[in-house]
Amino acid sequence: MSALGEEQDESKKSNTWKRDLEFNLLSTRGNTNLLSFGSSANLEGTWDEWSSNFGLSFFKSSDDGRLQSESYSLNTKGARKYPFVDVFLGLDYNANEFAGFLNQYKISLGASKEIYNNQNNIVNFELAPVFVFEEPLAGEFLKFGALSAKIVHRHQFSESSKWNNKFSYELNLKDTEDARYEFETSISASISGNFSTKVSYLAQYRAQPPLGVGDFDGRTQISLLSSW
Repeated sequence: MSALGEEQDESKKSNTWKRDLEFNLLSTRGNTNLLSFGSSANLEGTWDEWSSNFGLSFFKSSDDGRLQSESYSLNTKGARKYPFVDVFLGLDYNANEFAGFLNQYKISLGASKEIYNNQNNIVNFELAPVFVFEEPLAGEFLKFGALSAKIVHRHQFSESSKWNNKFSYELNLKDTEDARYEFETSISASISGNFSTKVSYLAQYRAQPPLGVGDFDGRTQISLLSSW
């Protein structure tokens, strides 16, 4: 094989793409008329020591025709692998009036490291300073620096099923009483080909929520995923 052919083969091995689409829908009729639906898309690319990730999602829920929750998010992240740690730059946008803010922007520059890996479990730890810009429904536009820590765990039951957990903590360095927590757990199982089902639960807590908003928010979802 020529040197050019070998280089092309190596390029194919090192350049990989992963795409995920997720859809969820829940409708009840009777004593309660509940409708919730959402969707998300994720694109992840890997090139040797470099990787990138781009994702977007939305979720809506209504009860008897009255809107109960609505959220949108967009995030992108680029990372560079080093021998002992990965360095990343992340950009996030969120809109959720029911959580008390119209727009929220985050810029993070930090490091992540795999701290545990065996046949069935992988645990990653991530630490980053974050710059937050938040437009609340009421009050002044917020600008502050924060410190974010995150633990991500994946347990592989089999080739077709896995359990993912994510816990994150964010501390407002301008007002240390404003701490924010998020926990998400999900179990997914393949049903055929590139399709799988997922059951997930998301819990969010904010020690100092905006005026008129509760400090806790939780959501359970059943979803259909397509990956290729």
